[in-house]
Amino acid sequence: MRKNFNYLLCMVLAVLVFSACQTNSGFTLYLENKNCKSIRYKDGYNENKGDLKAAAYCGDRDAYSYMCKVLQHFENEDHLTGERFETFKKNTLETAKSKRTKNINLLWYDIRYISEYSEGEAKEECATLLIPYSNTKNEEFPLVEINHGTLIGSDTGTTTHNSNYSEWWTAWYLASTGVAVLLPETPGFGETQKEIFHPYMNKEALGISSRDALNAAVQFLTTAKNEGFYDNEMIFNGKVALAGYSEGGFTTLALMEELKKDPVEGIDIKLILPMAAPADVSGAMVECFKSENKYPHPFYMPYCFLGWEKINPVLLDKNRVFNEKFLSDVVPLFLNKSSKADLEEKIDEYLGDQPCYTMLSDEARDWLFNPENSEGGMALKNLLEKNDAFDVPVLENVKVKILHSPTDDSVPFANSEKLYDRMKTKSSLVELIVLPDDTHDWAFVDAWGYAYKLIMEELM
Repeated sequence: MRKNFNYLLCMVLAVLVFSACQTNSGFTLYLENKNCKSIRYKDGYNENKGDLKAAAYCGDRDAYSYMCKVLQHFENEDHLTGERFETFKKNTLETAKSKRTKNINLLWYDIRYISEYSEGEAKEECATLLIPYSNTKNEEFPLVEINHGTLIGSDTGTTTHNSNYSEWWTAWYLASTGVAVLLPETPGFGETQKEIFHPYMNKEALGISSRDALNAAVQFLTTAKNEGFYDNEMIFNGKVALAGYSEGGFTTLALMEELKKDPVEGIDIKLILPMAAPADVSGAMVECFKSENKYPHPFYMPYCFLGWEKINPVLLDKNRVFNEKFLSDVVPLFLNKSSKADLEEKIDEYLGDQPCYTMLSDEARDWLFNPENSEGGMALKNLLEKNDAFDVPVLENVKVKILHSPTDDSVPFANSEKLYDRMKTKSSLVELIVLPDDTHDWAFVDAWGYAYKLIMEELM
């Protein structure tokens, strides 16, 4: 639902991040952890103990200089100007200077672990973990989990180290100012799950995956330190924030629900930031499906249906859901994990000025517009409602800041209004923060600027 900001990230991150890290690749260690029931790797796996593989990278980063380069690039764009640019600068540079006065060294780990994925079978998944380190004894650091927005393509994901990954600049800047950052890959991406189709907008699957990533990271931060796996005088203090934009916001809400059922031990969650989250799947998002107007990201609807197919494979069999031409011309690009650019080009060619719902078969179209008229329609309605995330349980004594632009063209602002209206009946610690007017893709920048400030104020 949002673009990957190729034009923004390739220039800044390719130079600042990957060139520094690639020179340290090839450093691989194993850590045995008798208490890690969900962590393992295929080499030397022991059912009773579990083990963990991590590729470690390290390097020095000057956070202030780094963000100055990012800001310089943003300032050249038409979207981030004037007061809006100054607000972003204040939220990032000035906050960093007030909270952290010295440069922070970083360790970079790609961790692999077993997730009890909602399909009922254990799957190996990946995450990237950036850890600040220092020789100053007893200096503490918190942890932020950043759930990624919409990814498409076989070369995307955190552990591919691809500069198209939009959350990189936020993650690196947070880590450079003394915050450990977890970037879960989620099923279907990275090196371990290439054969799996991403369970897009599948609340249960994404919630479980995200929860297992958090559990693995916390176990690594505590056990690896205790076992002398890495030399770091800094200590993980247990404080945690959870955040995500777009699909990442949806995943963050799904994670809240999973943590209510199955908490991760040893952490104190302080802040949750669901940003531009498509929380009202059965309402506001379905209205996008049904709209006669051209939708800016038309891949969203077929991606959803393909992501939900495993929930109800009979009802949502792709051969039943899509019309014959779309099935033959476009669906294979999804299944083969083609690039986002190729996919959007093909869908635009197919749709022209037609609305999104013309991708569907006549039967599926009737389900969408007239659910009460058929058993299939009611089954689809129930599935959509099952994946609604606006009514997830709140976590006790945890602040929730909902961020969204009222002019979002992909995820209507009504999603966050409904989420806020429902959550404020359950907690007094919920706030709706209205971002500047802009598209879904560009409001991403404002959202993470505010998020950085909120995270630093709450955790540091």
